[in-house]
Amino acid sequence: MPAQAVRTLAARPLATAPALALVLALAGCSSVPLDPPTCPDAQTVSQAAARYAALQPEPNPPAGLTAEGAACGQARLVRALQPTLGGVVGWKAGLTNPAMQKRFGVDEPVRGALLQKMMLPDGAEVPAKFGVRPFLEADLLVEVGSSAIHDAKTPLEVLAALRSVIPFIELPDINIADPSKITGPAITWINVGARFGVVGAP
Repeated sequence: MPAQAVRTLAARPLATAPALALVLALAGCSSVPLDPPTCPDAQTVSQAAARYAALQPEPNPPAGLTAEGAACGQARLVRALQPTLGGVVGWKAGLTNPAMQKRFGVDEPVRGALLQKMMLPDGAEVPAKFGVRPFLEADLLVEVGSSAIHDAKTPLEVLAALRSVIPFIELPDINIADPSKITGPAITWINVGARFGVVGAP
């Protein structure tokens, strides 16, 4: 509800207070986004978090899982993992080239959350079997140094807003039960395979 409308209602005599309370309550409800229909429910999320911790494969999600439902489920899953793995310290991008996007049926990159205890120091040791389907990628992290990055129009403007570039050995995990049937939304749902990564010197 526009602020002007609220001020107008509030300026009316006290007798209208119950009606005003109802209007404001309805206005508040209308501003709360509803979960997408395909968003995994609390039980599904709890089970997924338990399987993640136990290095057990996650069943492939239903074929009807939408990008919006997957993003909603990922947000819930990340919240469920935080008591063990710590808060969000950054983000990872997946499916960043058009060929990979086409293969998995999406038209833009997907994003996953990196949690505090996923980030390992240089020299860290991890078991060979650190995930359900563990693999490694030579990668980079970038540390954003300025909010001007939000207004960047060119690659050079993006670079100017960075504080540092950091070598990163990503140790992701595609923990879907049947990777041959994986989709873009499924990748989003499993938090884009985030598991660990070894952080080098900036």
